[in-house]
Amino acid sequence: MGVAYPPPPSDAPLRARTVDAEKVLAICRSIERLLPIGESFQLQGFEAKSLSRWKRNADTGDDPFWAWAVTCIRIANAESVRKATTALEDRIIDGDTRAITFFLQRRS
Repeated sequence: MGVAYPPPPSDAPLRARTVDAEKVLAICRSIERLLPIGESFQLQGFEAKSLSRWKRNADTGDDPFWAWAVTCIRIANAESVRKATTALEDRIIDGDTRAITFFLQRRS
C-alpha cells in the first residue's frame, strides 16, 4: 500500500488542460516505486523537467493545486528515500561489507 497523500484542493489546476489530480498521484506512485522523478513525469506524458515549472506555479500562490502537487511529489520522494535507506540499513545489519563501505564513504 502506498503513502496517504493529502486531498487535492481541486481536480485540476485553474489554467492547465493536461494536468489533473489523477495524473499527479500516478506520478507520485511511480516515484514511490523508486522511479526517477523525470521518468515518472514522462510516463504520464509530461516533460522530464516539468517539476521546476510546477514549483514556479506553486510559488506564485495563484492556484493551490500546484502547491498540492509539489507537496505530494515531495512526500513521494521522501518515501522512496526512506525505502532505500531501510534497504541499505538492512544490508548493513546483515554484515554486507559493500553496503557498509558505501555508507561509510558517503557518511563523511
